[in-house]
Amino acid sequence: MNNGLVNVSQIADKAVSQAISGDLEKNHGVYTAEQFVDRVCAKLQMICKGYKGKMGSAYGEVEYKRQLALALAENELTTDEAIEPALNYYRGKDEWMPTPAQFVAACRIRHVAGCPTAKQAYLEYCLNHANPNHNWSHEIVRIAPRVSGQAYDIKTMVEKEAYPIYERAYEICMERIRKGEPIDTHIPKALPKEPRGRECSRKENSGNMAALREGLGI
Repeated sequence: MNNGLVNVSQIADKAVSQAISGDLEKNHGVYTAEQFVDRVCAKLQMICKGYKGKMGSAYGEVEYKRQLALALAENELTTDEAIEPALNYYRGKDEWMPTPAQFVAACRIRHVAGCPTAKQAYLEYCLNHANPNHNWSHEIVRIAPRVSGQAYDIKTMVEKEAYPIYERAYEICMERIRKGEPIDTHIPKALPKEPRGRECSRKENSGNMAALREGLGI
């Protein structure tokens, strides 16, 4: 895999004309903007729904690629490694073609230089949390469960229940890294999606009613 930087200076003036003519420079270790975006779109076409509908026409496809190239360049997402988190995200979802802004957001929310993806980090943690000699790929992998306050749950629950807890903590920690904030601050638990409760016994109901009356002075 070639992780060379995009030749960003090519984007504004040549993206449209070269994409139309097909006159792309040969790859000599550095992708041109056109080659890079063509690769991204080819992958999105394979993993997302509605590619042709999104483009509308040949001109629409050219303009989409131009806008995507500009968005990636402006956000410094100009290597294969930088866009891989977004491709992984859409590959695992039943999603429609993203706008350039949505694709950039998927890259940035899920990517910090040097960090594995949330799923890779989760698997690494589950396999190695009991090994004191494990060489963690990044300190965030082991810190995320601790600051979530639910490390025990992550280690003992089945994956479909544990992974969302880990993923939330991991992405909050990555956002802290991007902002230059410490990552070891406790994260409040997420509220449950649905309220949970239980039916009180008759004795508990009587006690609750008595406490309520006493509090109201009746």
